[in-house]
Amino acid sequence: MTVPARHNRVGTRHRFLEKGTWAPWQRLHTGTPLALVAGTLIGCAAPPSIAPMSRTPERDTSAPVEETPALTAAEVEEVLAQALPFGLPSYGPLLELHHTLLLNGDEECPSVNYMSQGDANHVVVWHADDCTASTGWHFDGNGQEELITEEATGESFDQFISSFTVVDDQGRTWTSGGLVELTQYPGDEWSADLIISGTHHYEDSDSWMDDVHSVVLLVDARRDGEGLHVDLTGGLLLSSYALDFHDLHFEPECVNAPSGTIGLREAGGDWYDLVFEADCSGCATTLWRGQDLGTACLEPSTWIEDLARDMGHDP
Repeated sequence: MTVPARHNRVGTRHRFLEKGTWAPWQRLHTGTPLALVAGTLIGCAAPPSIAPMSRTPERDTSAPVEETPALTAAEVEEVLAQALPFGLPSYGPLLELHHTLLLNGDEECPSVNYMSQGDANHVVVWHADDCTASTGWHFDGNGQEELITEEATGESFDQFISSFTVVDDQGRTWTSGGLVELTQYPGDEWSADLIISGTHHYEDSDSWMDDVHSVVLLVDARRDGEGLHVDLTGGLLLSSYALDFHDLHFEPECVNAPSGTIGLREAGGDWYDLVFEADCSGCATTLWRGQDLGTACLEPSTWIEDLARDMGHDP
């Protein structure tokens, strides 16, 4: 699949954009030029860099090391089965929460700039300097959301850049600093690419951001005559565990059973690797420091189907 270079879209972006109104929000502040606000956002609040997960747990070298795993293969299987109650990180829930955030501002807090040409093309940039809106929501930081659609092809590019802390009227904190990009290529052979990186945590939000604190996720999904193919690589830092997805491949003939490796880091710092073979069994060899602990099985089809649907896949 050929992915258009990101810079190819920059030249066409500005012909889509002109000042307008966004009826659902009805809160437009056009006193500050959008380019100036966007420059401030990108120049002064760049997404944080994400260090690779270390697979070397910290240990007290003065004490004897107990060379036995803390978890059995069955316990690893149980942890993974319960690890993502809201599924894998995806763009849709984050975008919906961002719209809720903006709807709960007022005329002064946060300061919002919006440019559009119809619903299919818009850019919204907001900034707040430690202010509280009349709704009771507290804002500090900035965010940018962009949607560009190529009229001729139907291809679309969504981007969300954030560096903010928001406290809602119930006292729940949303901390967001990073980048999300979703590119869709419509047609019979539909395909989409998703990048989610950074910290996106919103406590008690009934979404994947409830338990996921940091994420780096790269997803390539495509549909052809055979069905849905999904490639997934990345890692998640959860409240009690960390997950590492290494070259996971889901094919139409066995969407319930990937090939590749899922790593689980438990609270004590040890890693357990589930190595899946391309045999459609859904079961993997569970390794702890190279030692075979037995077989663990997983059925991640709901994760994959929900993620692909959020990326625009229509089965």
